Amino acid sequence: MRMRYLETYSEAEHSEAEYSERGYGEAAEPAALRGSFLRWRRANRWADRAWLILLIGLLAVVISVLAGQLQMLAKGMGGGETRDLNELLAINPDTVCWLMIDGTNVDHPVVQGKDNFEYLDKAFTGEFYAGGTLFLDARNSKDFSDPYNIIHGHHMAAGAMFGGLDRFLEKEYLDRHRTGKLITQEREYSLRAISAGVYDAYDGRIFGPGIVPETFKERAPVLALSTCTEEMNDDRTVVFFEMKERRRQE
Repeated sequence: MRMRYLETYSEAEHSEAEYSERGYGEAAEPAALRGSFLRWRRANRWADRAWLILLIGLLAVVISVLAGQLQMLAKGMGGGETRDLNELLAINPDTVCWLMIDGTNVDHPVVQGKDNFEYLDKAFTGEFYAGGTLFLDARNSKDFSDPYNIIHGHHMAAGAMFGGLDRFLEKEYLDRHRTGKLITQEREYSLRAISAGVYDAYDGRIFGPGIVPETFKERAPVLALSTCTEEMNDDRTVVFFEMKERRRQE
């Protein structure tokens, strides 16, 4: 009986050993797990590399776009080196004038889009630009024959575009920067600042082109330059100028 038990035990040991040699059972589990882990790690390594390449590509695109934006901002987004309206019209048929305010960074071409949204993020030359382009209100006559004209522009950093208009809220600054010039293809106007203030963007008395605000009726024609305030709400900083037509300097 004892011998029979030993033989049976020996057969059990032999079966377990054979089972392990063939790669089954608990003895094989660590090796199998290590193999699965290595395969998983290799797959994830390739996935990580793919993501890294993708992120580098996206970063390169972002840097390229930002570099272009900064270059445009540094140039103040003028329409080029020329103020010749014929040349500017050849670049962009939407050109309506060139605007200059003496002693400030306002020295840019002005366009008129099909609505008041087109040039909010469109450069004078047509490409995307977060700073947009100065534009005459779409409801105004493009030849500035209205008694009240509004030019819109973004409040950009470092006084670019209309970023310096809020300084006109200080009387001393307004007094020192009253003069400017607006040049169209047919006419030239001298500008003289008469007032500045902050108004709600939905105030129809201020933002109704063609209708001169009551305060300035005796000063018509009047030009209003409008931009966002630093608070980025519905308030707008607006500077008003008298427009006096003068003989065109050829």
